[in-house]
Amino acid sequence: MAIDPKTLSGIPDYMHPGIERWIEQGIEPGNFLRAVFQNDMVNAALFADDENLVSFRAYALFLTNHAPNDCWGDLRTYNKWAKIKAEERLKRAYPGGVPTVILDADPDFGEVA
Repeated sequence: MAIDPKTLSGIPDYMHPGIERWIEQGIEPGNFLRAVFQNDMVNAALFADDENLVSFRAYALFLTNHAPNDCWGDLRTYNKWAKIKAEERLKRAYPGGVPTVILDADPDFGEVA
């Protein structure tokens, strides 16, 4: 899913790649965008630079009108999106099936459980 740049109107251009990576691939963004996608406006305001701080309305319009509903919301929704997209990346990387050693890896240490 390619994001139409027109839908990102009012959002600083340097933020577009992070938004696209999150929505298309589930690659976690930085603190500001993470807070935005988690609908945590207090932390978003704390992490925002000056340009993003004045762009809050543009983010809200983008999320409600153009972003997939499942990619933003609360922490649970955010984490679910990250998991879904990580599984999609694994399936693309291993079309014949994900090796068991990867599925059994301890996520904290990357070692086999």
